[in-house]
Amino acid sequence: MIRVLLVQDESLHALTLEYRLLVSGYEVVGTAYTTCAVGVWAEALEPDVLLVDVNLVIGEGDEARDRLDDLGVPVLLLAGRGDEAACEEARELGYDDFVLRQAKPKDLKLAIRAAMAPDRAVA
Repeated sequence: MIRVLLVQDESLHALTLEYRLLVSGYEVVGTAYTTCAVGVWAEALEPDVLLVDVNLVIGEGDEARDRLDDLGVPVLLLAGRGDEAACEEARELGYDDFVLRQAKPKDLKLAIRAAMAPDRAVA
């Protein structure tokens, strides 16, 4: 089973995503609320993929990118409707894997599979 670590500072979004992941067959190993905490969580929980709120990445910029890159785990950014500007900023930081927070389980599964594909570079 693929192990997912959520990085989401809004608890309602985190709970909804956790449910969607569980019904899609993923194991949610935990939720970190900042990118600062993700290193400790990832080291302890050994996730296969990170789902990270795009606004947390943008808010912390290069430091967040460096922190996430150091983990060597694929990163899929979570965006909401209306987050186009944040997504563009994230692209400038080198991210290109996004999925809507409101995605149906099927779409979430496809996005995770694409982010984890062997031919994809880690964020």
